[in-house]
Amino acid sequence: GALAAKAKVSVKDDDDEEADQMTRKDIVHMCGQKLWEQFKGVMPVCVFMSGFQVVVLGQPLSEALMIAAALALAIVGLALFNFGLLSGLMPLGEKLGQGLPHAVSQTTLLAIAFMLGVAVTLAEPALSVVKTAGSLITEMKAPYLYSLLHERQDFLVLAVAGGVGASAALGMLRTRHAWSLKRLVYVLVPITLVLSVLVTNFTSRGDVLGLAWDLGAVTTGPVTVPLVIALGVGVAGAGHNTSPLTGFGVVTLASLIPVDFVLVLALLLPHKHGRRPMISSDEGGGPIDAVAWYDDTPWMEVIAGIRALVPLVGLMYVLKMYALKDHHEVLVPVEYKKGKSTYAPVGRGLWAAQVGIIIFNIGLTKGLSKLGAIVGGTTPSAFTKMDQIKGSPLYGAGGGGAMLAAAFVWFLG
Repeated sequence: GALAAKAKVSVKDDDDEEADQMTRKDIVHMCGQKLWEQFKGVMPVCVFMSGFQVVVLGQPLSEALMIAAALALAIVGLALFNFGLLSGLMPLGEKLGQGLPHAVSQTTLLAIAFMLGVAVTLAEPALSVVKTAGSLITEMKAPYLYSLLHERQDFLVLAVAGGVGASAALGMLRTRHAWSLKRLVYVLVPITLVLSVLVTNFTSRGDVLGLAWDLGAVTTGPVTVPLVIALGVGVAGAGHNTSPLTGFGVVTLASLIPVDFVLVLALLLPHKHGRRPMISSDEGGGPIDAVAWYDDTPWMEVIAGIRALVPLVGLMYVLKMYALKDHHEVLVPVEYKKGKSTYAPVGRGLWAAQVGIIIFNIGLTKGLSKLGAIVGGTTPSAFTKMDQIKGSPLYGAGGGGAMLAAAFVWFLG
């Protein structure tokens, strides 16, 4: 939806014709429309998961009211963030893509594309899902996976960001020289497969493989895809290529190269000589330290949201003002009713994106992730014995229960 509704960049001068003025009723109508769009995307999935938990598995949904409230926050956050993405981040990205090839050398352009790729990944909400999932991993079962999601989480994020940065730089280079995407894919796919085989079969770090490939999908989230494509299309339009299609394909690279970076990081992890026993709260001779205020909701999400967007927006504005030497205010058309639009400054969209990503992160932590953990934790009871669930396996230990669980996951996907 973000790509189809991609906003156009417009710089409005003082003598430009005035756009339609929005009334309070128009604002309410537009907000309701944005919320309804996100509601249609989020709630069917959540209702389906909740129904499977309660009706099919016959298990209660604990903390249902808190989860419902958090899901409402997630919907509001997504609506704000999507508005900010279309009316703030994407117009800035396209403007940079159009202007940078004429303002800087190719080497500088590649360096800027790398930095933007890194910054975009740090702002990716989908990356928060993987980091939140780290709380479900135990060191005894997956020591290297646990290490990446806990002790070395910053290195993991930097590896993914570096992979996307390298993808953006390579994509800009391909766009400038009109290289064939197929040739790049023919090189990158074998490298990724070889690294996967190496990590799985020739080291003890095989528990990281699934995470590495999942992170390749995370980099195609709602921030990375529109901004990277907007930047690529802008560069293609500013170059000498006759086809704008050369601006596409960067997302393919951003799906492969981060996987390679994470697999290389796994190979560089220190060897685990032994698996430390987990110490429970009644062991170890003392109480567990209290969680710091900045590691608890909502402050954790506020800090994460600011760290994600402020560096990206700051970098984009610095490039706009000093590389492009453009000090004009960027205004983008915002359609608030069919056939009617008004101009809004990108700053308004950027504020919406900042507030939205914070609200979404809170809804993600307390709603989406919690619901997924509850349903995912009870789904195996359909086909296997679980001590905490009476009567499991609920649908027999044969193929029936496994097929039911597989069908649930398929429909969920």
